[in-house]
Amino acid sequence: SQKADDFIQLKIGSQIRVFDLQQVMFFETAPTPHKLILHLVNSTLEFYGKINDTAELSPSLIKIHKSYVINFKNIQLIDKKKRVTMTNGEKCLLSIRLSKKLEATLKTK
Repeated sequence: SQKADDFIQLKIGSQIRVFDLQQVMFFETAPTPHKLILHLVNSTLEFYGKINDTAELSPSLIKIHKSYVINFKNIQLIDKKKRVTMTNGEKCLLSIRLSKKLEATLKTK
């Protein structure tokens, strides 16, 4: 059974959309200023927002780079080249500064 914290809510335009966290891979900053891209298992969605705000949406979301906030429950692997591969095969950059925070977070889960 799913609990409220298995979902996140995002304001997209005039709508509040609800997403199942299991489907959420990561958020990244978009080429367009002030826009973000939400990466889901099989799709992406662009919307206006701030990357730092997305990390507040759920305890499962963690900032790993100035441009990336990931759902650590969907990490497949972390490689030494400072990249994180998600369970859907997409890759995110991992900053050296934030990699220690990620490792500490994973140890406590």
